[in-house]
Amino acid sequence: MDIDKNQNRQATMKDVAERANVSTATVSYVLNYSDKKKISHETRLKVFKAAEELNYVTDKSARSLALKRYSDVKHEKGIVGLIVDIDEHSSWTKKSIYYEFFNLLAAGLRQSGYELVEILYKNVDQALKEKHDYDLILLYELTLEDAQSLTQEFFVPVASIETPLFNILFHEVNFDFLHLFEDLSQRAKYLCIEDFVNDRVYEIASKFIHPDNILVNTSEESLELFFDKENIQDEKIIVVGEALALKVRRFVDEKQMIVVCYSESGTKLFPNSEVLLFDLNKIVKETCFLVEKLLELKGREVDHIIYIPAEIVKRN
Repeated sequence: MDIDKNQNRQATMKDVAERANVSTATVSYVLNYSDKKKISHETRLKVFKAAEELNYVTDKSARSLALKRYSDVKHEKGIVGLIVDIDEHSSWTKKSIYYEFFNLLAAGLRQSGYELVEILYKNVDQALKEKHDYDLILLYELTLEDAQSLTQEFFVPVASIETPLFNILFHEVNFDFLHLFEDLSQRAKYLCIEDFVNDRVYEIASKFIHPDNILVNTSEESLELFFDKENIQDEKIIVVGEALALKVRRFVDEKQMIVVCYSESGTKLFPNSEVLLFDLNKIVKETCFLVEKLLELKGREVDHIIYIPAEIVKRN
């Protein structure tokens, strides 16, 4: 009987296999995220699409629904691994932004029944040995090369945050730097960013601001050299990150700065500057929503790339 014509019958693995034109064994491997058999990402996508169209409920989901139906206790739905390239040598600014994001995301996922586990990139080999422990992997601010390499290693859903993947098989959640720089470059000639900002941000910025006018800050000396050689006394300067802006305002008038902050508290540090906010709470909210949809096999309901726009806090 056609499952589409009998809405009362729950779809089976065989129905998914027929819809995707693959074997039942392949469906089992894909939906149980098994790596016992090498299956192409294209085939995995076909299986996920068929499962979504048929509203197929995995055994794991069924158990979770049963537990919620018969118990008031909130049970774990799964474990989400967050891979991040951060260590003792990372700058204070990078650590500050990351750990605020991690804590917000961990709290958001915990409310939905998921546990967030940090995986340091330097320890990723160990994580690969334990990859069956994870139900979904998030990549946070990794290079394109590292990110693309990792997507081939895990056999669970993989999504990225502020990490370019350039692959329609994977979802991304990014701050909308494209429209930010496109807009601000109409009023500002110079840009200052931290050295830990990923290559994607620099590439976007250089489309609108001449590379000679972009400072990628690596040290106090780099700031001094940049402002010594540039005649920018009357020019507007975009500064990404409140910690960097605190350093920059030692060299220029605060009114020249257009500061892009990551925290609401940071927006209050610059009373004489134009201020915008990339809200970490919003990127966390969208990431939690994406995790839910991917683990419910409903990834089609979510945009391939989710962009979080910068909010105008104060204009001069």
